[in-house]
Amino acid sequence: MTIAACISVPTEGFAADLFGMVAGLPLWQRQLLMLSRTGAAPIAILEQPDRKEKLRRELAAVQKLPPVRIISDPRELAHTSLNHEVEGCLYLPLNLLIEPERLAAFAAQDLPQGQVAVGIVSMSHATGADTGKLENRSPVLLSGDQVVSWGERESATTEQASRLLLFSTSAWQEWRNSGHGLDLFLTRLARQDRLRGIELHSGEVFFIRQQQDLESATNWLISREESSPVGEGILENSWNRALARRLLPWILRQQIAPNQITLTAFLFGLLAAWAFAQGSHGWSVAAGLLLPLLLVLDCLDGAVARLKFKESRLGAWLDRQGDSLLNLLLFWGIARGCYLASSHPVFLVAGVLLTFGYLSCWWLLDMPGVVALPTAQAPESWKEKILAELSSRDFFYLILLLACLNRLEWLIVGSAVGTNIFAIVLFRQKYYDQG
Repeated sequence: MTIAACISVPTEGFAADLFGMVAGLPLWQRQLLMLSRTGAAPIAILEQPDRKEKLRRELAAVQKLPPVRIISDPRELAHTSLNHEVEGCLYLPLNLLIEPERLAAFAAQDLPQGQVAVGIVSMSHATGADTGKLENRSPVLLSGDQVVSWGERESATTEQASRLLLFSTSAWQEWRNSGHGLDLFLTRLARQDRLRGIELHSGEVFFIRQQQDLESATNWLISREESSPVGEGILENSWNRALARRLLPWILRQQIAPNQITLTAFLFGLLAAWAFAQGSHGWSVAAGLLLPLLLVLDCLDGAVARLKFKESRLGAWLDRQGDSLLNLLLFWGIARGCYLASSHPVFLVAGVLLTFGYLSCWWLLDMPGVVALPTAQAPESWKEKILAELSSRDFFYLILLLACLNRLEWLIVGSAVGTNIFAIVLFRQKYYDQG
């Protein structure tokens, strides 16, 4: 469905700043980028006349934004965007934050002509300060998925309309031609059974009304940053990400790009590999102490990219391939350090075997048909759980422990054997189990 979009800035009951920062982005920019992810084009921002010029300057200073028109009357949007190529218009209140995936699903509905869909949220579960006093919602009564009453206070329930609206083309044109305010128009649609209610689940939306809500909105977005259940270890999903979430509010306020965090982590990893390669207990402990920092940075780059809408193919490639290369360099450093400390060639042999096994695993995991872990859900069987833990970066804590105990030789010999066994398992899966 090809849609236009309009961001509505509340004129009453809204004391927050349009240009206030939420998770590292101005509120207006965050909503604009979120709408662009739905494929909406063109996009209009409904703003008061006295603030249009400032908003226009802000828009001009930001790169890679979709085409935007600033208007003072929502009916102006219809003259330029609702033509035969546009099938509807998404109407989003500025002070309603919603998960991008949920907004995209809302915008992708197959809406019959003449109808309007509205996001319905239970205010008893809504997130945000003073939700009961918000200007951008109205009480509704539902019959199935049809809104049969709009804005009638005496029949109010905990079900409220969020004013996230999806207009069919004809419904938008009808509103433009009616000359009515939005509430009056939606009241009429409800009486004609042309207003459809779409449930927004608890926790998926956050309402902003006052200036102090901007910080709360940042914390809400950070709390929604959940790690992937696939390929992450116990400590990686708990300690590392808990510390990363504490650092995120400060990181988001800085002009730090996700790829800069990724490259910084890689440089620290190179430093750790060099320190391991020195062959002394003190240098090994120092290198081991750098590893938890690498893990936290590894959690931060992806979170910053998602929260600031800066995901990129380059970033994904650097994150995945950089981690794999760094792991190999760390093992090389440990192997060299063990050889220097003992002068025993077995550690050089172990380093060669480990390199062969590691590169084999790296190659096999990138091949079509090799799936070491389920990609859509968390591992359930004990084999999958063990495989997930072994393939996670929790082994960095094992490296730190063995460095403190001065027993890194156990790690290098065990890893040389383990990586080759793992490569054989993957090879069997590819060429034997699948025929």
